[in-house]
Amino acid sequence: MKPHVLFLDDSADRHARFRSIVDFRATIDRVETAKLAIELLRRRNYERVFLDHDLVPSHYGAPLAQTLELDNTGLAVVRAIVRENLNPAATYYVHTLNTAASNVMVRMLAESGRDVLQTPFTIIHTLRWPTNPEPHP
Repeated sequence: MKPHVLFLDDSADRHARFRSIVDFRATIDRVETAKLAIELLRRRNYERVFLDHDLVPSHYGAPLAQTLELDNTGLAVVRAIVRENLNPAATYYVHTLNTAASNVMVRMLAESGRDVLQTPFTIIHTLRWPTNPEPHP
């Protein structure tokens, strides 16, 4: 059985690239908002969860202090995960380009006892999966 994966990112290009890399290896729920990610995390169990932080263009390059309390960020998703103890058995991958936010997200997930990796999006294709079936021709 394929692992169930949640992928949060606001970039349509990243969604397409992630699907092309992972689609044959996993069942993927791809979302663009923190709200939808949290709703899915409450309803489903995932083996892997991939999280971006900056989910709207106004966040890009903004200092962390300006995005800490916003609702539509990967950090807001991490807060809900920790607060509500969502998907404790999942492995979490923080793939945001926002280093400061990534560090906070990784620390919060690790301190809550979760398996977490800071994973640049550019190397997602190198991740190992429990089963690696051959891609469909």
